[in-house]
Amino acid sequence: MGRAAVLTPLAMALWWFVLKGASLWLLRLVAYLPLGLLVAPAGLDPVTISPTTGEWLFNVAVNTVGKDLRTGKSQYIDSLEFAVGEDSVAFFACGWFSYLALALSAAAFSGRRQTKRVLLGVGLQTSINILSLAAYVYINGYGVVINTPNTTGTLMWLFNYLYHIIYLVVPFAGPFMVALLVHPEWREYFKLPVQRP
Repeated sequence: MGRAAVLTPLAMALWWFVLKGASLWLLRLVAYLPLGLLVAPAGLDPVTISPTTGEWLFNVAVNTVGKDLRTGKSQYIDSLEFAVGEDSVAFFACGWFSYLALALSAAAFSGRRQTKRVLLGVGLQTSINILSLAAYVYINGYGVVINTPNTTGTLMWLFNYLYHIIYLVVPFAGPFMVALLVHPEWREYFKLPVQRP
């Protein structure tokens, strides 16, 4: 636990001040195909970078009825594009560094078994990052269409709840859950059942 208390803030500082740009490039690269399959409309790029602002531009298939706020008339909307600042999607890349710090805290990356565990953990963390980003993109896109001044009720409450879980909980709690799943040292520390070979 002492190593984790030191390594995790150091890894996050290294990420934010040195490797954030590279990690966002990697996130966009590995998320491109899943975003295209899960949320983007056919024929459009799921994510691009605005050359003028550096914002991430997402295309989302919403396929629902929305209200034009200028005219008040309902209309069918199949897809929309929205922009998000780089720092807003950065949360979905920080998990890699947090997880690696926790993995290094459990045991040094020596030996074949430990290397396999770390690679498994990085794969799980990558899946969490991508699925969380896809959910974030869809919730934002769909929410823009259905969130009008008169919209209330369970659906908007559910979307807001899911948005907060995906955006403010999963990116930060995910690496700890992966470390618990993958590394028996963490399970032993918290007195959780350890799987024996």
